[in-house]
Amino acid sequence: MTKIKNTTAGPKGVWANTPNGLSLVMIQPGAEDDLDMPEAELESARGTGNFEVDGEGDKPIALSGKDKAELLEIAEAEGVEIEDGATVADIKAAIELHREA
Repeated sequence: MTKIKNTTAGPKGVWANTPNGLSLVMIQPGAEDDLDMPEAELESARGTGNFEVDGEGDKPIALSGKDKAELLEIAEAEGVEIEDGATVADIKAAIELHREA
C-alpha cells in the first residue's frame, strides 16, 4: 500500500488496484489515501505534481527508462530549456544540471 495525498485545490483521480480490479480512485483536495497502485501509476502520479506520495514531497521524477518525449515533458514541467535537436542524453544532463542548481 502506498500513501498518496492530493496537494491541489480540486479533486484528482489515480488508478489503483481495488477489489473490483484496476479502478479510478478520486482523492479530495488535501486528503490522503492508502492505495495499492501499480508502479507505472505511481510514476504517473508523481509526474503530475498533483500528489505527494508516501511523504516524498517534491522528490524529482526518475529519468531512467524515459523516452525523449517523456523527458521533454519533464524538462518543460521543471522549467528546463532544451535546445532543438537535443539527444536523450543531452536532455537528461540538462535536467540533472538544473536539479543540482
